[in-house]
Order: sequence, then structure tokens, then C-alpha cells
Amino acid sequence: KPAHMTAGRKYPGLVEVHGGGTNSYGNGFHPLEQYLAKQGYLVLAIEYRGSSGYGRAFQLLSWGGWAADQGWDAVAAADYLRSRSDCSGKIGIYGGSYGGIMTLAAVTRDSSKFQAAAPFYGIYDWAAAFRDGDRLMKFWVVMGMKGFKPDENPEMYDRDSTIRFVKDITTPLLIEHGELDRRAPYSQSLELVAALKKY
Repeated sequence: KPAHMTAGRKYPGLVEVHGGGTNSYGNGFHPLEQYLAKQGYLVLAIEYRGSSGYGRAFQLLSWGGWAADQGWDAVAAADYLRSRSDCSGKIGIYGGSYGGIMTLAAVTRDSSKFQAAAPFYGIYDWAAAFRDGDRLMKFWVVMGMKGFKPDENPEMYDRDSTIRFVKDITTPLLIEHGELDRRAPYSQSLELVAALKKY
């Protein structure tokens, strides 16, 4: 929360989704979130299903369903912020890498819950990420898809690729990606922009 909150004042909210998929936000100093709180935002960093530190069963909830049901966890976080008496009702969401994946997953689940979204260097088409990513990315994608390559289970890859659902987005987006990113290929954001321009 902002350090010096004024009684009766309402503050905009931000949902922060961590990267790494099965990583966790963790306790400690997080400079961006502290900076945003200092600017007057209520910042909620969430541990969505699949995050580590809550037992193996919780961590495996995302296995074979990346970005699918997890997106609803970020939507629920927006609902929680909006329910607070000190929240203005305006909610943004942001994250990088897997956080970028989750950001887009949330706004394709329920775009009405967010007034702004910033997916940074994410993956939005799993089959294309397998095709364009480096060796570690190919391994990571296959492991997350229960050992299947794209041609072995195209239905799973399609279901979890948020690029298929961009027609449902009404939230303004800020998309950022580095051209030399080999882990989360830059082509992912180019594909996302092209898909958005169709609608």
C-alpha cells in the first residue's frame, strides 16, 4: 500500500503476476512494486496456481493447462482489489515472461476487470514458442504440456494459447519485448500485435 494513505481517499489497484510459472513471488524487497506503491497504487502480487512454495499438489495445478485456469486467478485478484474500500475500482495488471503470459491470459478471460494491461516479453502461442524458442524453451514447453510436442497434442496447445482469444480483449495494452530474446521469442509479440489488428 502507499506509505502515507489518506483516510477516505481511493487508490487505483495493480495486479502483479510473477514470472517463471512455477516460481513464486516470495518475501523480500521488490523495487518496482515499492515504486508503484509510492506513486499511489495498491499493488497486489499474487501466487497463482502453479506457484511453488505451497506444496506439490498446488504446483501441479497448472501442468498441462498453462495460462488456462491460471488466468482466472489474476481476474480474482482484480475482484479482490475492487472490493476494498480504499480502491477506486480502476485496476491494471502487468508482468514479464510468465507474468506476461498471465497478464494476457487474465484479459482474455475477463477483459472488463482491467482498465490497462502490460504483458512484457510473454508467450501467447505455445506451438510457435516451441518452433521459435531455444533448446531450453523447447524442453520447457514440452514438459509443461505433459510431455507432448505440438503435433502430438494440438488441442492442448490451442486451448492454452491466449493468441486464440484476443478477439475478447477490450483492455488497452502496452506490449514490450526485446528483439534478442531467445527464451521467449520476440516473434510472440509480433504475432500478438498482428492478431490484435485483425479485430
